[in-house]
Amino acid sequence: QKIRAAIPGTPIVQLVIGDGLSSAAITANAMDCLAAIRDGLKARGIEIGKSIFVRYCRVGAGDAIGDVTGCELVCVLVGERPGLATAESMSAYITYNAYVGMPESKRTVVSNIHKDGTAAVEAGAYVADVIEMILKQKASGVAVIFVGEDLDVLLALCDRIMVINSGRITGIVDARTTTKEDVGLLMTQSEVVSSNPVEGGN
Repeated sequence: QKIRAAIPGTPIVQLVIGDGLSSAAITANAMDCLAAIRDGLKARGIEIGKSIFVRYCRVGAGDAIGDVTGCELVCVLVGERPGLATAESMSAYITYNAYVGMPESKRTVVSNIHKDGTAAVEAGAYVADVIEMILKQKASGVAVIFVGEDLDVLLALCDRIMVINSGRITGIVDARTTTKEDVGLLMTQSEVVSSNPVEGGN
């Protein structure tokens, strides 16, 4: 009843903010990221429900909200466990047709949102892109999206790297076979170029 009272109607996208394991992450990032997401979705004509805050939130709260409201997609902005690098890291957990008890593999995650990773406004604009893509595909999951600029970290953590310059995708490469020089070259391109294309897959 509390969820239904807080979220009237059945929006296409429901945005949720939760302190999770780090309230500092929410204080530092959530409002700027949320504003960028809302602006991006509005520009695409995607209906958004009233954003809500969940205290002591965990990712599964979005599943309950999706169940009750019947919204098409839930995006939960939540503070992550403080690590060695920062206590201000936030992630966006995006779930299509969320329901209580759904497997973790059905979520798409955008992580590393903080001032020394990906800035909140930039991350929010990217999350809006991801939400639009998921709504078109009518599916989420099987991916963790790590946004950053440290090439050593990206090459170590990622299977594939998408390079974006001035809002344009300039290449998608296989992190197992590419080099920092290849990625650096793509970062300077203004046209779509892929020196090490990835065949197939999503």
